[in-house]
Amino acid sequence: AIQTYSKIEKNYPTSNLVPTSIYQIAASHFNLGEYDEARQRYQRFLTLYPEDRNAPNAQLFIGWTYFKQIEWEQAKEALQKVILNYPQEEQLHPDAYSLIGECNYNQEKYGEALNTFETLIGKYPNSNFIPHAWLRIGECYEQMNQAEKSLEVFRKVIRDYPNFERADYAQWKIAIHFLGKEKWQEAVSEMEKLINNFLESSYHSQAYYRTGWSLYRLGKFPQAASYYSQFVKLFPQDPLRGEVFYQLGESLFKQKKFREAVDSYSQALQVTKEKEIILNSLYESALCWENLGNWEKQGEILEKFIERFPEHGLASLAHLKLANSLFNREKIAQAREHYSYVVKTTEESQLAVEAQFRMGDCWFNEKKFDKAIVEYLRVPILYPQFEEWGIKAQSRVGRCYEALGKFEEAKKTYQKILQVESLKKEYRNDAQERLRQLEGR
Repeated sequence: AIQTYSKIEKNYPTSNLVPTSIYQIAASHFNLGEYDEARQRYQRFLTLYPEDRNAPNAQLFIGWTYFKQIEWEQAKEALQKVILNYPQEEQLHPDAYSLIGECNYNQEKYGEALNTFETLIGKYPNSNFIPHAWLRIGECYEQMNQAEKSLEVFRKVIRDYPNFERADYAQWKIAIHFLGKEKWQEAVSEMEKLINNFLESSYHSQAYYRTGWSLYRLGKFPQAASYYSQFVKLFPQDPLRGEVFYQLGESLFKQKKFREAVDSYSQALQVTKEKEIILNSLYESALCWENLGNWEKQGEILEKFIERFPEHGLASLAHLKLANSLFNREKIAQAREHYSYVVKTTEESQLAVEAQFRMGDCWFNEKKFDKAIVEYLRVPILYPQFEEWGIKAQSRVGRCYEALGKFEEAKKTYQKILQVESLKKEYRNDAQERLRQLEGR
């Protein structure tokens, strides 16, 4: 088109078609995204033919070229000329006002943007730009932290312009507002309106996902699982599928549907590449197998977790749970290795004291009671801040002495336990019962 129009200008300089040709050359450059060239051509056209019927449009498109290049101030200046220099061309004014408002909005001049859009609405109430102007006014109020006004305007857009192509976006903004405020029930209600009232909305996948999330936060786990399940059926290619499979697993886990949860976590692992989802899906799968009492499966998953995330904050807990899994499968030596690792790497923590106690259990299980005593006695010595673990360890020491036939040592151990002032009833009863039985020997 550019070559054709250029030939007309060159070969027929006196033709009545020359002004149109110059204008169309500028328009062609604009359509090709060549905004600098387009602007130069439009400006040349205005210089040569300031009274031409296309002059107002040329001025408008000069504004558009600046707008496309994100040069907001120059765009506004050019667009103001459309309004001031061509007052008779009122059909172009709404476009100019709308673009000026957009420039102000993009410059984060929300008060000026709001005023511009309100001027547009006041002067041209029948313009096709009105629904969009109201939508932008709602966003201006939102950016100005006037939430109630923004919600009122978004609701107006939905109510008064139901066929507006972005009415679903107004509904989305309302729903997201409540989500951000952690008003989960309101968020669910507004998301469901988006799903049910805007059947072709591009926000549907997000609405299903966030409805599930809100229901989960409300503790409505079956309903959350339902929305997540619908998501994976309706949006098989959506990039959120990995996250949704994980959240579905979480919702099932909360319902103690551990076997179904494992399947969801497995699906998450198959489709996601996000580290956090992989990490959490592996770990939660291990917890499911633990709850199902399948120690072998639990161990397999934990070994994968430790291999992939050896430095993660959950790695020590994974080692502890793997040790428990091995212990339950009577792989005592391997269990002891992992308990030892936890003791060495977690210092004076809840994990360390439990692992230390379990090391005693390993020797106890192998009936090596002298070695068990050594490990159990380390619990109150190394971790005095964990009094209950210390009492449990002392109780096991007493059992070890009994197994070794050292009944007097056992009695002294149980008597020492009974001297603890804050002793729980269950430990007091157990120590007293052991002493009673020993007295009967």
